[in-house]
Parts: sequence; structure tokens; C-alpha cells
Amino acid sequence: KLGLNVTPDQMRKKKSIEAKVLESGPSANKTPLLLSVRVHDEIPQQTVDIVEAVADLLIETHQVRFRERLHEYQAYEEGLSNDVSQIEKAIRELELLIKKQQLAPVVNAPSVILLQSQLEQKNVQLLGFKRELKDVRINNHSKIMTENTRLISSPIRPTEPVAPRVFFLISLTGALGGAAALFLAFFLEYLKQARSRETESLKSKKKKERLAG
Repeated sequence: KLGLNVTPDQMRKKKSIEAKVLESGPSANKTPLLLSVRVHDEIPQQTVDIVEAVADLLIETHQVRFRERLHEYQAYEEGLSNDVSQIEKAIRELELLIKKQQLAPVVNAPSVILLQSQLEQKNVQLLGFKRELKDVRINNHSKIMTENTRLISSPIRPTEPVAPRVFFLISLTGALGGAAALFLAFFLEYLKQARSRETESLKSKKKKERLAG
């Protein structure tokens, strides 16, 4: 997208782009996913350009997935709404049949009882569908469903390099050099004392041999 003279593999090996999840994804409390993107590059303005390009690509990719997901939930809501309408229609028809049976010269009691039982079942079914439809509508109009991925903080153009840290490296090198010099001094002193002890031991051994002879 930016026409950079670098391959994805090279960027991956250099860890040019790092992403860190700051907050977890959707859960019971509808917490959104918060992602932090950090870019390392030698050119300050190019660093900002890469961050913006990454953000744009993420938003474009998520927009497609976002619309597909929302479309599925909206289709499910539409299906529930149609089910509710059909049940309400069936209830009205049953109520009319019951009234006709009750107004007839000869009331067919078993038929009326059967129709009333069916009417009761339809009312219970309607109540369940309405509750589910209400929950789906609330979900479909919630912020987490209607708000797509977006950039909440614009990238900042770096004014100072973050690497290499010259002062830190110099300090670290000095500390390691001093430790190495100290270790070398102790080691040389140890060798000197060891040679001295070995020389004294040889002298003592020769002296004993002469006395024994």
C-alpha cells in the first residue's frame, strides 16, 4: 500500500510491527477489544505512515466481517418478527373460531375446548417469541453491534530514536568491561600465588632430598 522497499518477511524478522491486546474481547459486560499497534522504522514520518496504513487495513478488513455478522443478526431478527406476526394471525383466527362456536345454536363443547387449548398454546408461544425478539433487537442496536472498528488515538511522530540506546549501551559496556577487568585481575593474582606456592613446594622437596642423601 505504501510502496516500501521491504518484504513482509523482512518486517516480520525485524519485528517492525508489534500488536498488543490491551483489553479482552466481547464478553458478558460487552467490553470491546482494544488493540495497541507499535511500529519501528528508521524514518520518523515513515513510521507514522506505516501505523496509519496498518490501522486503515484493519478497519477495512473488519468492516467486511462487521457487516456480515450484523447482517446475520438482522436476518435472524426479521425471521423472529415474521414468526411473531404469523402466531398473532393464528391467534386471531382461533379467537374468531371460538366465538363462532360459542354463538352457534348448538355448542360443540369438545371442539371449543380443543380450540381454547390451541389458543393457550399459541399465546405461550407468542410470549416466548416476543421476549426473544426483544433481546435480539436490543443486541442489534447496541453499541458493540452498530459501531465498527475505529482508530481512537492517532499515531505520534517520534522525535527521538528509541533504538539503539547509545547511553545505555555505553553504560552497559563500561560495567561489563570493569567486571571483566576485575575478574582478570583476580585470576592473574590467583595464578601468581599458585606459581609461588608451586615454587616453594619444589624448593622444599629438593631440600628434603638433600638432607635425606
